[in-house]
Amino acid sequence: MKKILKGLFAFLFLVLLSGCAKDYKEITSTKFMDTLKAQEGYLLNTHTPIYDSYIEKSIGASGDNVQFLFFVFDSEQSAKKYVKNNYKDFSGYKYKDYGDYIEVKNTKGKYFRLIQINKTVISGSSDNKSEKKEINNIFKKLGY
Repeated sequence: MKKILKGLFAFLFLVLLSGCAKDYKEITSTKFMDTLKAQEGYLLNTHTPIYDSYIEKSIGASGDNVQFLFFVFDSEQSAKKYVKNNYKDFSGYKYKDYGDYIEVKNTKGKYFRLIQINKTVISGSSDNKSEKKEINNIFKKLGY
């Protein structure tokens, strides 16, 4: 009887843990812009870069001591490659590939957070770690 109860408990525990996985969805540039326009003090700058053919669209948003970047790549592979090449093996960054998305945070100095989902990459950064709450608040409003 104890073995059955232990087995059921282990099964229930695994089911509960599987429900804890984050299910992030890719957002559009419109949602990114609308979210930051709704925040006081952010200036938005949109352009299509001509220097990188694999980036289809980029948007920058800056506020007091905080900057956000939003990129749409030509493919998910290009987005993953960009994040991997710029953050994976560099000291100061904590790189985690969850399969459906990649998340990068810094471990030293300024506060930095990046999420790559499908063809999009969104990052928020500040030279002041005290802005961590503001950056995480914007990510939360974006659905992350």
